[in-house]
Amino acid sequence: MSKENLEKRIYSGREIAKYCNMAYSTFFKYVKLGKLPKPLLNNAKLGWDITKINKRLDDLQKNS
Repeated sequence: MSKENLEKRIYSGREIAKYCNMAYSTFFKYVKLGKLPKPLLNNAKLGWDITKINKRLDDLQKNS
């Protein structure tokens, strides 16, 4: 499988905040409170796994 065919899975905090339709500062507040998953460290950069974000958002929606 070539790299071009792989779907992007790790995103920056700014990308995830935009995906979640929230301010960057709110996103980090939710991470700090444990409402959203902690980042992964990849090549000295923080990134979030979109599959973990989606699962947590689904869980939060079910519990509300």
